[in-house]
Order: sequence, then structure tokens, then C-alpha cells
Amino acid sequence: MYLNAYVPQLTSEAGIAAFCRGYLGHRFASTKQAVEMTKRFVRSIEALIQREGLESVRFPKGQRKDQVLQAKRRRFSSDEGVIFVGVAQEKVRVPRTTRKRLESGGTIPWIIYSTARVNVYYFYCRDRDFGPFFLKFGSYFPYSAKLCLNGHEYLKRQLTQRDIAFEALDNGLLSCGDLPAAQRISNGLSAAKIETFFRKWLARLPHPYSSQDRRAGYRYDLSILQAEFSLTQMPEQALGQHATVHQLHRPASAAAPAGSPRPHRLAQPETGPPAVTRPPRDRAIRSGGATTPPAAIGSGLHGIRRASAQQSASTKPGHSARARICGRRSSNVRNMTIAKQPSIGISSSR
Repeated sequence: MYLNAYVPQLTSEAGIAAFCRGYLGHRFASTKQAVEMTKRFVRSIEALIQREGLESVRFPKGQRKDQVLQAKRRRFSSDEGVIFVGVAQEKVRVPRTTRKRLESGGTIPWIIYSTARVNVYYFYCRDRDFGPFFLKFGSYFPYSAKLCLNGHEYLKRQLTQRDIAFEALDNGLLSCGDLPAAQRISNGLSAAKIETFFRKWLARLPHPYSSQDRRAGYRYDLSILQAEFSLTQMPEQALGQHATVHQLHRPASAAAPAGSPRPHRLAQPETGPPAVTRPPRDRAIRSGGATTPPAAIGSGLHGIRRASAQQSASTKPGHSARARICGRRSSNVRNMTIAKQPSIGISSSR
């Protein structure tokens, strides 16, 4: 799940101007007035790195960040904490100051939104309840952020805390000793828990806004940028599927070894191309040795659902949630919101 973290009042040019003039008390609005905030924020990040002895990694252009993370995660033994801090230059939507010409002939500072390449700070962490995640901040006012977490990792952590045996996949479960309990845990991943988790780490990591700013209402909210749901299914008889594929690709002239069973031949139509009979794709998740119907561990995260026509919230245009089944993208899922939780919702704000 990939979430936007943004300050609602600072998503428009008018909001930036109100912050500079109404809150900071300047005569004219200019992004230069936030330079000291930026310096203070960067200094607090450097102080965290020094205080906790963290490694700071600068990502060159094109480097796969996940490969760096996996190598460092294997060496990180704590249940909870910051693994390392990464820095990369990325394009970010930011406010900028230009000069607007007045009818009288003079000019004044004017706020517009555009894109710029700025330093982005990645905090790669591990949470005791949610597992690995990262939170990244842009270093340019108004410091937009992104939170990335994995519901499957949350499920694995909860099963481990409850001493429930399971076989883990990279992004799911292969088997589970108590499948109903796993489903209940998945269903319990709610907006309120994500909100609490987010606030917990905002308090622990460097924050670009002071406590005075937050008391004045300049606080981060969350919205869904992208959500992926996976239903892990595999053939129950993997060996049978392999044999079927082998027979399809086996030359007709190839002779079977002496004493081998007669190969199964697929039925052929009288005319037209050969008909290919595919084995069933459903692979039940094993629960304590018993076979049960496939459980959608990812889609069990019922804190999120499709919004009905009566709901006013909608996703940001151009950003849809993707559903993944068996590792392949299926149709896009749009208009998603976190259900029954007014604190987190879909917003068209960027």
C-alpha cells in the first residue's frame, strides 16, 4: 500500500500564500520564507543519523533501492528501528516564486506550482507490528511525503506474535496453521491502525513542522496513492502440470523409454488448431495439513474497499489501485477509500 502524506492547507498556491502571509506574518508570499524551515529539517535528519549511528546511502540515478534494502535488512537484528537513511534526487511537485506584473507597472512575488528535482530522504524502518516499511520526505517546502507498507508483512508479524506457524512467500502465505485466525487478522488491518502506526513514526522521525506549526493545524493527512491486492494461487498438482507441459512440447517422433507408462494424450479437434487443456490454477492454502479453499490474504484487508456512488471521495486522477492475481495485473480498481474512518480518505489533493 502506497500512501500520500500531505498537509491539506498547503496543496494550492492560495494555501501557500496564506501560510507565508497569514501564519508567518510576511507582507508578500515567497517560498524563500521557508528556507530556514528546510535547513532546520535537514539538520534534524543529520542529527538522527549521528545520534543513532545510522548509515546514510546516496542512491545514484537508476539504482534499484530494493536491492540495497534487502542486503541491509538481513543484517538488521532488532524488532523495531531505523535500518538506514537513503537520499535520492527526484522530481517533486513544489511551489515556486515568480514575479507577477501589475497593471500599474510594478511587480510582486507570486506563487505557482511546478516540478523540481530535490533531495528526497528515505527512512527505511522495521516496525514491531507492521514489519518493514519506508517513509520518504521531500526536502523542499511543503515537504510532501509517501508511506509504503505491506499488508502481508503486517500479517506475518501478527502471526509470529501469536505463535501461529506459517510458511511465508515473498508476498503472501503458502500455508498456515490457523487459517481462520490469519483471515481475522487480515480483516482487522483498519484505517485506524494505519493512522496510529503513521503518527507513531512521525513522532519518532525528524518532522519538518514544529510543534507550534502542528498546533496551528499544519498536520499531515493520508490518502491512498496506490493499493495492490494479491491472491496467491498455484496448481495443487504441480508435477501433473509439468508433465502436461512436457507432453505438449515433446516431439511426436520421440519414443518413450521401455517400461514407461503411456503418456496422456490431449484430445484434438477434427479440424482447426490443437486444443490445449490447461490444468486448474487454483491452489488451496494448506491449513494444518487440511485442504481449504484459497484464501485471499491480501484482499482480506477490509480497511479498504471500493467507494459507492454515494461517496464523495475519489482517487487522484491518473493514480489507480492495481489488483494483482497470480503475479499478473488485472483490471484497474478505481475510486477507493478507507471505509468508515473519516481520519483517512481519498483526496484529490496532491
